[in-house]
Amino acid sequence: MGHRIWDQLEAEEVPMEETEATEESALGLDYSDRLKWAALHNRIIYLHEDLRSRSVREMSMELQALMRTSKEPILIMVSSPGGVVLPGLALYDEIMELRKEGIHVTMRVCGYAASMAAIVLQAAEVREAQENSRILIHEVSRFTFWSEDKPSDLEEQLVEMKKLQAILLGIISGRSGKTIDELEELIWKRDVWFSAKEALEFGLIDRIV
Repeated sequence: MGHRIWDQLEAEEVPMEETEATEESALGLDYSDRLKWAALHNRIIYLHEDLRSRSVREMSMELQALMRTSKEPILIMVSSPGGVVLPGLALYDEIMELRKEGIHVTMRVCGYAASMAAIVLQAAEVREAQENSRILIHEVSRFTFWSEDKPSDLEEQLVEMKKLQAILLGIISGRSGKTIDELEELIWKRDVWFSAKEALEFGLIDRIV
């Protein structure tokens, strides 16, 4: 896709109701990019993928482009299975930075926010979920046990995983009001799914829409 969509976004600020009139300016984009271009002009971003380096990089570019155009609110629509912890934390930090710049960020779960996506959700000023959405939290996972790591390597990785889990649980604790001990007991050796109502009661979201 290159940078054309962000270049056009920064080149002109067009209200959503005027998008049809500016259709010619988007002719250099393919159909999916034109849809994204229209959403970005309405300050809507979609997190509908795994959280990995490439998808987080693209979202970061979108957020930076919106930040440079104005300080109007941003809505992030979330339907994601989660992904890799470190790119997810990078996205979490970026959303927090937008808030420090005075930009109101709302994240809305439409479908599900699982694993790392549930953590990123906590960065939003307002956390929403549609009525039939689901949210999943669990322990930090590692998916490379087939590798040829030495026992000493695995020991080091286990230490790092525990550090990362402490960070993630700290994020959830800070927004939900639950203690770290309560969270550790809850997720020990199991996935924990919440309905929208349960997530609201637990403190993972602020309202159901």
